[in-house]
Amino acid sequence: MYLKTYGDITQHPATDKQIAEIEKLSEIYKKDKTEIRIMTYNLLSDSIGFEGSPAENRADAVCKIINGIAPDVCAFQETSRKWFACIFNNTDYKFIHPVRSALFPTMTTLAYNPKTVNLIAFGEQVFKNGSNSPLRRMVWGVFRHKKTDKIFAVVNTHFSLSNSPFNDNTTPLTQALELITLSKDLKNLFNCPVFPLGDFNTHKSTKKTPSPIYDILSTAFQNTQNLAKIVSHGESTNKKTLFIDHIFSFGDAEIIRHTTLSQKSFKELSDHYPVFCDIFI
Repeated sequence: MYLKTYGDITQHPATDKQIAEIEKLSEIYKKDKTEIRIMTYNLLSDSIGFEGSPAENRADAVCKIINGIAPDVCAFQETSRKWFACIFNNTDYKFIHPVRSALFPTMTTLAYNPKTVNLIAFGEQVFKNGSNSPLRRMVWGVFRHKKTDKIFAVVNTHFSLSNSPFNDNTTPLTQALELITLSKDLKNLFNCPVFPLGDFNTHKSTKKTPSPIYDILSTAFQNTQNLAKIVSHGESTNKKTLFIDHIFSFGDAEIIRHTTLSQKSFKELSDHYPVFCDIFI
């Protein structure tokens, strides 16, 4: 029932500014058909205990971003029953482990475009340490790109808070180690590159603000932002911005582009911006 109820977003259309921005971005970021595009987006849940306004008020613009940028695989964090219904009904994307019910939600999810990729295998794993199992988990999928026949894996996650060398980082540390182990297992099992991505709640280390969790992740993976031939972003961020949403690469792959869609008109949609990268395998 909630699919029909919350899936109707016609009463809350995107603003003219957002629509114009999305149409412009979809033209700028048209991708080559031989490239694989993956995206991560923390939607800011409207569930109890979170700070998001009703999903249906923001969903038209979010769905237009998804449809306009057209990632092959999209990782969402902080989904809700409403968010699932809105995206399910207003895009062509299929979900891996969607929101199941009010009592058993899955807030960290993967969606994929069945027109461009085939789903080969999938699974989920709740972190051993983490106070919120619907949120603190890993959801993974292995895909075959229809145009190139290349296989790749994506692991979506949402770590517990860290970001400070003075915090107790025990929980996110164990989460990082579990992610590294899972990524290695997927790489060995399917003989393909793996892309761990999501909201890691930790930024790159700086002299003033070291990030122990990020440092551990960077010993196992490479940040696609560092590998990309082209790095771009909107006007709300710059080269010095310390992001906590990352797309990592593990295995052989060429990173063509890394883009943060930090347009000013997208600020009201979430407290995070969509991030995507284009990959050639």
